Amino acid sequence: MRKLLNLIQFALTICIMVLLLIALVSPSQLSPILDSEGYPIANHSISWTTPVGSDYYGIDVFQKLYIALFNNMKYAIASLISFLIFGLALGISYGFKGQENHYEYLKYYLRKRRFSVLGFKIVQNIANILLYVLQSIPVVLSVTIIIIVMQRVVPNPDLRIFFEMLFVGLFLSPKIALAIAERIENLQAEEYIRAAKGMGISRFRLIFHHILWLESRGTVILHSINLIIQAIMLEVFLSYFSYGPDAITLGNMILNDIVYLAGVFSGTDMPKSLDTIQALSPFLILLTFSLSFRWLGTKAIEMTE
Repeated sequence: MRKLLNLIQFALTICIMVLLLIALVSPSQLSPILDSEGYPIANHSISWTTPVGSDYYGIDVFQKLYIALFNNMKYAIASLISFLIFGLALGISYGFKGQENHYEYLKYYLRKRRFSVLGFKIVQNIANILLYVLQSIPVVLSVTIIIIVMQRVVPNPDLRIFFEMLFVGLFLSPKIALAIAERIENLQAEEYIRAAKGMGISRFRLIFHHILWLESRGTVILHSINLIIQAIMLEVFLSYFSYGPDAITLGNMILNDIVYLAGVFSGTDMPKSLDTIQALSPFLILLTFSLSFRWLGTKAIEMTE
């Protein structure tokens, strides 16, 4: 049974990757399906060339789906970049904290004119304070603040979503920062770091090769995948409340179809098979994406343990 589930999730992951690959090599401009006389074919039936049919304007819904997924991935990657830069930096700083960061030690470095060490310790203390502040702010409150501020500062919706995702990555960075810091503290307790320094390993190689790659890559991959899923769900949330981008996204597709689906499930509208399939397709893509990426995260942990 477990092998069957793994096979299904692997197949779903391949489907998502194929959609992203198609979006990468295909034109991003939507073009209607035309008949022999050059008119758009509205509500074209499902076929090999149009797997989900066309909408009322003759646009291939399958094309809209892979463009929407690709756009969502772009926004999520912007959030991921911010998440990793701030999260790893804060985690390394917090993990190497010690008594030498205390005020008395800072005065000692100042008296001895060890300005390079003093500057590093001051930066480390600032990073630790920033981590504490970010950790103390609830996620819902931080997202609300980001939306309100960005609405006033960046009027262009397609540009604003990138800034919102960057700040979301910043506010969520304590998750990976604390995980990396805990790993560093465990390695210090095991005398791993002291032994590495005794072997003459440079601090740069110790941090990036031994700690982040050899000891923490599974944690980094898992948190990165979770962040991507959260960023895509956030775009759906923003678009549903009309705060999202104007581009084709899963959130905008769901927003356009939610009225029809509400009518179908409440019994006020007669369901039409083609319209129902097209309305459900972004939900299915969202569910497939979430399941496949969480499976990838689980496999990453298993392979790195």
